[in-house]
Amino acid sequence: MLVGEPGRGGALVALGTMLLDRGDAAGGLTHLERALRVNPEDLAALSLAGIAAEEGGRLARAARHLRRFLGLRPGEASTWHNFGNILRKSHRRLGAVAAYRRALAGTPAFIETLHNLGVMALDPSSSAEENQAGGSAQRHLRRALALAPDHVGIWVTIADEALGAEALDLAARYLRRTLALRAFWGEGHRRLARVAQRAERPTEAGACFRRALALDPADAETIDSLGAVAAARNLTQGLPWFDRAIAIQPDYAEALSNRGLARQEADLIALALRDLRAAIALLPGFAPGINNFGNLCTGQRWHMPAVAYYRRALALVPLFAEALSNRGNSLRELGQLADARKDHRRSLALKPSSQDTLLNLGIVVSDLHEPDYGVLCFDRAEAIRRPDPHVGWNRSLSLLLRGDYERGFIDYECRWGRRGIAKPEAVAPAWTGEPLAGRRILLYGEQGIGDALQFARFIPDVVARGGRVVLRTEAPLRRLFDRIPGVEDVVARGERTPAVDLECPLLSVPRILGTKLESLPAPAAYLEVDPVAVAAWTERLAGVPRPRIGICWRGNPIFPGEAL
Repeated sequence: MLVGEPGRGGALVALGTMLLDRGDAAGGLTHLERALRVNPEDLAALSLAGIAAEEGGRLARAARHLRRFLGLRPGEASTWHNFGNILRKSHRRLGAVAAYRRALAGTPAFIETLHNLGVMALDPSSSAEENQAGGSAQRHLRRALALAPDHVGIWVTIADEALGAEALDLAARYLRRTLALRAFWGEGHRRLARVAQRAERPTEAGACFRRALALDPADAETIDSLGAVAAARNLTQGLPWFDRAIAIQPDYAEALSNRGLARQEADLIALALRDLRAAIALLPGFAPGINNFGNLCTGQRWHMPAVAYYRRALALVPLFAEALSNRGNSLRELGQLADARKDHRRSLALKPSSQDTLLNLGIVVSDLHEPDYGVLCFDRAEAIRRPDPHVGWNRSLSLLLRGDYERGFIDYECRWGRRGIAKPEAVAPAWTGEPLAGRRILLYGEQGIGDALQFARFIPDVVARGGRVVLRTEAPLRRLFDRIPGVEDVVARGERTPAVDLECPLLSVPRILGTKLESLPAPAAYLEVDPVAVAAWTERLAGVPRPRIGICWRGNPIFPGEAL
C-alpha cells in the first residue's frame, strides 16, 4: 500500500518510528528519509531520522538531518544538545561546544548539556581553543549539580576530575556520595576500590572489591583485582584469586600475567613462563604483560633477555615508568651503571613519588660512588611513605661509603627487616652497651666470612669493657679466631652454644660502641695466625721466588656482588 501511495508521509513516519523502536535503525532511517522526500520540512521526521542515523553509526547523515531541523526551528534546545552529541562523536569538538552553548542559550538549566560540557573540558586531549570556547569544567559541573544534586553521572564525572588531579581523598568522597545514591552499582564499588589502591589503602580496596563481587560473583575483573590486592601483601596469596578469574575467563590476559608473577614467587617457574607467554600471545600489545615477563627473567637473573622484554614494552608505551625502572635494575646487574641511572631518572621524571624508583636510583648512584646523591634519594624515598627496611639498609651503605659511620651503623640495623633476612633466635638478652663486668657475651657472625674478618677488629673493645667473649662464626674461621685475645670460646655455626649472659651480632658492635670514622679501631694486627701453620707454609713455599702474591679468586657464589 505504501509503495503505491508515496504521499502518505505520516504513515512512513509511523512505520519508521516503529522500526526504530524495535532496534532496526537502518530500516527506520529508510522509511523516515522516504517521508522527508514527501515533506522535507516534517520536523518529526527530521528529528527521528537524526536519531536513527546516529544509532546506525551514520553520523554525517544524522548531522545533516538535525541541521535541517535547526534551520526550521532554531530555538529547540534538546535538538541543539543532540546535534552537539553527534558532532562530539564525529570528533568535531569545537562544533560540539558551539551546539551545546546554543542549547544552554535556549535552556540555561539543561543538566545533560552542562554535564557534557564539563566532561569535554576535562578531556586531556582538548585543545586550548576548545577549552576557551567551552568554559570551565568545574563551573559547568557545579551548575549541573546544583540543579540535580542526585545525578549519579555528574558525581562520577566530578570524582574523575578529582582523580585526574591526584586528589584521591576527594575522589573517594565523591564516589561514596555516588554509591549512597546507587548502592548496587558494581562499577562504582570497583572505582572506589581503585582509588583506595592508588592511595595505598589495601584493606579498604579489598573491602570495596568484595562488595562489587557480591553484586556480580562471576565478574572475572573484580576477582583478578582481589588477587592483585592479596598479591600486594604476598604475591603467592593472589594465586587462588587468579586461578578463579581464569577459570571464569580462560583468555583473560591480565589475570594470566598476574598469575605468572605469583607462580614465579612460588618458584613454579615453568608454570609462570607458560602463563606469561599465554598472556602475551593473547595480547601482543599488552605492555604490562611484557614487562612482567621481563620481571620473571630478572628474577631468574636472565638479565639480557629481561632488558629485551623491557625494551619491547617501552616500544609499545614509551612513558611506561615501571618498565624504565625495571630495565634500569637489569642494566645495573649487567654492569651498565650509566645507562641504568639514565633509566631510573627518566622513570622518576614520570612518577616523582615512586618509592621503588627512588630506591633503585639511590642504589645505582651509590654504585657510581656518589653516596651523597644516594642518601638524598633514600631520604626522599623514606619521606614518601612509612619507613622501609630496604631503604634504610641501602642508605646505611651510602652513609658508610661517605664515612658517616655513626648514622650508617644505626641505619644498618634495618638489615633485619629485609625480605629473606631473619634474625637468629636469641639465646640471651641483647647487649645495649652497658658495662659487662665479667659477664659472658655471645658475639655471632651473621653474614659472610669477609664481614666476620673485618668486624673481628671490634672484639678487643668488647673485652676491654669487661666482656668474656664467646664467638660463633663459620667453621673455617674457628682456628683463626681462637687466637684473638679475650675470646674464651669459639663455636661453629650450628653447634651448641654454651651458656652466656648477653648476646650481640658482630656487625652491631660498632653501633653500640658509637664508632666514628676517626675512632675506627685500626690496630697493627688484630688477627694472629697459628705459628704451626706459618711454619708449615714457610717450608712449603721455600722454593717459590719472591715476591709472593696471594690472590682471593673466588667469593661466595650466592652473593649477588661476588664479581666485585
